[in-house]
Amino acid sequence: MKAVSAVFLVLLACLSNAVSQENYQQWNSFKYLSINTTPSGVYIANNVMKFPLLIRLTSANADVFSSALGNGADVRFSKSNGIAPLSYQIERWDSAGKVAEIWVLMDTIYGNQSTQSIRMYWGKKGAADSSNGAVVFDTSNGFVGVWHLAENGNAAAQGYKDATLYHHHGTGIAMNNGSNVAGRIGMGSNFNGSDQYISVPNSDALNINRSITVSAWFFANEWTSGNHRILQKGNADNQYSLRLEGGQFEWQLSGTNGSPVLLISPPNAGGWHLVHATYDFINATTAIYVNGALLSSQNNYGTIGTGTITDILSIGGKPRTVASGDYFTGIMDEVRLQNKPRYPDWIRLEYETQNSPATVVTLGSTQTTTGIIQKTFLASHRLLGDKSATLSLIDIRGRVLKFFSTFRRL
Repeated sequence: MKAVSAVFLVLLACLSNAVSQENYQQWNSFKYLSINTTPSGVYIANNVMKFPLLIRLTSANADVFSSALGNGADVRFSKSNGIAPLSYQIERWDSAGKVAEIWVLMDTIYGNQSTQSIRMYWGKKGAADSSNGAVVFDTSNGFVGVWHLAENGNAAAQGYKDATLYHHHGTGIAMNNGSNVAGRIGMGSNFNGSDQYISVPNSDALNINRSITVSAWFFANEWTSGNHRILQKGNADNQYSLRLEGGQFEWQLSGTNGSPVLLISPPNAGGWHLVHATYDFINATTAIYVNGALLSSQNNYGTIGTGTITDILSIGGKPRTVASGDYFTGIMDEVRLQNKPRYPDWIRLEYETQNSPATVVTLGSTQTTTGIIQKTFLASHRLLGDKSATLSLIDIRGRVLKFFSTFRRL
């Protein structure tokens, strides 16, 4: 009898814990989202940890937009068990246009697996918005700045938001309403190539002097009219810079020894590209990846120079008044700065999940939550055995779940 009571208390504890977080059985609808890292999706050999996974919703998911709250505040994500919550950030939710982009923090994406799935819930009146970019792009996971560049074009102080807890918000220089355009992931920012860039005030966290990763989606209109900056820290090219210089695409790390500048041919103008530039301080290697593929690497070692550490960080132009050739011409989206080196599986997974169309994530059909808990407890009843306990669920829709139990002696 004591053994039966102990099992019963364990069931109670598990249920109470789920309710104390959020009881997703109070949401009306959900979908399974399948993640495929086998060759039929995109082949990723190894597990990738703490990865912000992009989920796109389109008009094919019209039922979500029609029954979710207008701003997507009731959207939730969980592991496949429907209990363990997953943190997320909504970058865009346009119910009228039936389009959304959401970043979901995955503790693990399993390599070479096609059976992993998570759940997306929606349909609960009065649900509070739980979108939180600072949790998804966690500074303890190496994120120093994440600029989605989805804001309306503006020159307001700190008008371009950083999703991380550092709040490295940028100010648009000569940016205007026309600079907000369709990007690769939601909206992006268009730079005119003559006087527009985004200025981010200096901070200690931006003065990275060891391992680093810079990445950005961009659509260059042209590369021929002089030099073009993607991201730069250090007014006199004396910290780190991702740029086109003298006809070559460069990843420059001032102050390091060996080969402080890594060169590749510029990605073709007139198309979208995702570039990652990395420096692994421990393994003394710099690398450039384009569209998830390694294009060039070389040995390099030592700390990155800090230059005049009070210099700003700039996106789309050199951080001072210069000739127009230093300004980027085209659209940029999803610019990221990290203080750790990202490796091939992470980089390839970023490209394949952010590119469009993507084959890694598949959304299943809509299901209702009714009846899920009854099935769970019937299974528990069978595990306990008919001679041990009978467990019946009375109410599955209230905040407090009610049930009764009848015990028999063995």
